[in-house]
Amino acid sequence: MRKRKERPAFQKVNRKKQGKNDQGRPYYELSITYLDGANIFGPGGKDRAYEDIQRAAELWEVDFVIKEIIDGSGRNNSFRLKPGFSKKDLVCGASFGRNQALLSLLKTLTHKGRSPNHIIHIIYTGFASFADGETAGCAFPLQMSRWGNSYHFILLTNSAGTASNRSLCAHELGHTFYRTARFQRNIDPTTLIYPFRRPDVHSHLEDNVMYPVPGSNSSLLKSQKEKAWQSSLLIKES
Repeated sequence: MRKRKERPAFQKVNRKKQGKNDQGRPYYELSITYLDGANIFGPGGKDRAYEDIQRAAELWEVDFVIKEIIDGSGRNNSFRLKPGFSKKDLVCGASFGRNQALLSLLKTLTHKGRSPNHIIHIIYTGFASFADGETAGCAFPLQMSRWGNSYHFILLTNSAGTASNRSLCAHELGHTFYRTARFQRNIDPTTLIYPFRRPDVHSHLEDNVMYPVPGSNSSLLKSQKEKAWQSSLLIKES
């Protein structure tokens, strides 16, 4: 598979509010893949992944390093990376691990489970939505081998790349952060302030990035960011 040539494969995406001691700040590593038919430009007219990651960096107050970009969208004279699965196969949940076509793609992206498993794989599909006609993105962990550690993936559809869905990638990254926070359950910290409600993976605050339908929400509380900073995937330079 060929990587895009317009931009270096190794690129650090920093949040805009930078202090004097930016060098050595913790960061997450990402792998970006565009499948056949995926929109490669965001609502701002720039590279879609860059727009998504820049927004996530600002909202969560973390940095990201894009380790590789694979453009199989078929756009701008790039090659076509056929997904091998259809829209009806996209049901967010445990069924992903039973879909052989999707599993084959994920094994290819992780080099059959031999690549570092701290890298978060963001995959842009060419579908308008998931099978239910509403879901636009999903974050999920998956083991690539029987005894191996879990890898972390995010699947996004074309409807996730619109002006009304600017925060969806940041939302799905939030689920990955929560799931990998050390010694903590996969719950949103804002749900713990309601004594008569069960803890939930989504925030109950309607303007919050972790609300079930985040749209272009931009609110994150300190407790949410602190949980993201405790993820085992976060790389801390010595």
